[in-house]
Amino acid sequence: PITIADCGDADVLQGDRDYSFQCIERAVRRIIRAGSIPIVMGGDHSISIPVGRALEEYGKKICVIQFDAHLDWTDQLGGNRLFNGHPMRYMSQLPYVDRMAHLGIHGIGSSKRSDFQDAGAYGATILSARQIRAMGAQQVLEQLPQGGRYYVTIDIDAFDYSIAGGTGSPMLGGLLYDEAVDLLEGIAQL
Repeated sequence: PITIADCGDADVLQGDRDYSFQCIERAVRRIIRAGSIPIVMGGDHSISIPVGRALEEYGKKICVIQFDAHLDWTDQLGGNRLFNGHPMRYMSQLPYVDRMAHLGIHGIGSSKRSDFQDAGAYGATILSARQIRAMGAQQVLEQLPQGGRYYVTIDIDAFDYSIAGGTGSPMLGGLLYDEAVDLLEGIAQL
């Protein structure tokens, strides 16, 4: 049987990113050290930065699978690198992150061409929601890195606006619920 436990909230102090990130990282490291699998909910996608740091605890290579409207590979914004548009580029630089896949990408204007080029040069698999729909779950799963450990991160804006209108950046053309479920079930079997 699977046991699920709520480990509580990481202390987050609005306006103090460094403190908040330290608290998130410490909480996730504690969960991993206890032999459990962390499931982190809430926050913008910048929380993948401290979660990514904590994944070092596994001591093995990690494959990152991102469901998102946006690539989140922006190098910097006004000199800042630790924000919600940067976590996937950040994670690609961690020595224990081996491969990455970005699923459902359909955001317009959030990434430069060079961001996509850099992700491609890294070896990332990038599939838009439209490509996923045309391919079907099984063919998409065959494109994903196989084996090892996975960090799956889901930004609500990966979903179509018709089912996730409350996001901060709603856009048409995203994934539908059943498409995402089929992919998540398949990833669990990798």
